[in-house]
Amino acid sequence: MTKRPLPGLPILIVEDDEGTAELERRALTRSGRPVRIVGEVQAALDLLLREDFAAVLLDYNLPDGDPWLILDACQAKEPRIPVVIVTGMGNERVAAEALHRGVDEYLRKSESFWDQLPGIVDRVSRLANAETSLRKEQELLTESQRLARLGSWEWDIPSNRVIWSE
Repeated sequence: MTKRPLPGLPILIVEDDEGTAELERRALTRSGRPVRIVGEVQAALDLLLREDFAAVLLDYNLPDGDPWLILDACQAKEPRIPVVIVTGMGNERVAAEALHRGVDEYLRKSESFWDQLPGIVDRVSRLANAETSLRKEQELLTESQRLARLGSWEWDIPSNRVIWSE
């Protein structure tokens, strides 16, 4: 597992509307982030197989397929690539499904959307990095305890619950 550097890796924009993709590109490049743009599910999946990205900005309505395939590919990568779903026609059902499936953020396009976008992408990228670092530290601790034949435990007094390491 490697730590993903924040500014170096590009943001993948998956957006079939060229005008919207260009506005998203401008918003992100103004903040110093490199960007790659594709307009189809299959093109995004091909790129995700070959390259690493700091985050994926994913349009919910794509003409050639299921956007959840891209989310699944991002979640399968190691380290996991955070995904921000972007839609102009979202509703509560779509938002609930997106969050249930594990997207990092769900955004509706609005007047302030373009200004907020770089900060949101940076935030989800930092959180994904922190998760990766924490997972790595937990793996190292577990392996160290195994090698030393030691363990740890925690007692939650209010619930009277005790948790042991393996």
